[in-house]
Amino acid sequence: MCLRVFLFIALASVLSISSGRAGLPLREQGGQPEADTLMQLDKDFDEATARKGVEGWVMYFAENGSMVSGTAAPTTGRDAIRKAMSGLFGDSTFSLRWTPTSAGIFIPGKLGYTVGRSEQRGKDKEGRRVIKRGVYTTLWMKQADGSWKIIFDTGSSDGPPVPAD
Repeated sequence: MCLRVFLFIALASVLSISSGRAGLPLREQGGQPEADTLMQLDKDFDEATARKGVEGWVMYFAENGSMVSGTAAPTTGRDAIRKAMSGLFGDSTFSLRWTPTSAGIFIPGKLGYTVGRSEQRGKDKEGRRVIKRGVYTTLWMKQADGSWKIIFDTGSSDGPPVPAD
């Protein structure tokens, strides 16, 4: 929990100082082509995950990318992320979809973010179909080959899962 609070404070601080006007992200200052690229990449990431499951999820992460899920410690590296997510994606009742709502650039040509809404469907411990909605933040870094990859991903739910039926 402390890590999540720290990351939230760090992200909020970066957002507030990353632009030259009133703490607005660069995207909010008239747009940036790179922010538009990240919006599209995040949509592509969602589609690839919907089509390919865990492999679609992993392919967008940098080799040393990290994710935080729930209250667990960060999971770092593609192999560790694949292992951590395989159980979820291996469940035929599980689905995870999301829609980015905003994107911005912290350091042009280097570092950016996307944020949005997510929806996870699956079964609870009693076997009932449930939906969990929430928010997420993804940090993207431009790689040496010019591609953008995820260096950090996290999300939180709006509350407890609700019945899907």
